[in-house]
Amino acid sequence: MTGDATAFAPLPVPAEYRTLPEGDLDASVQDVAYLYDAYARDLTDDTSTVATFADAVRMHHLLDQITASSDRVTNDDRNVVTAQ
Repeated sequence: MTGDATAFAPLPVPAEYRTLPEGDLDASVQDVAYLYDAYARDLTDDTSTVATFADAVRMHHLLDQITASSDRVTNDDRNVVTAQ
């Protein structure tokens, strides 16, 4: 926190990011709706703003590297040698 703030407060979502009508759907359902909306806009506008399968693969590789690095640090802290 910065300045005189003593607690977190919700921030409003700018109108430009609200591409779907307001509703009382569960947040996870709204997330899927926004993904479908973004995908449809990409197809209509011939753009590429939605993550692809290749993006997901890269993210999983990154997460695997972070996990492996964390395992090495944890094992080093315990003076445990693991096979590489």
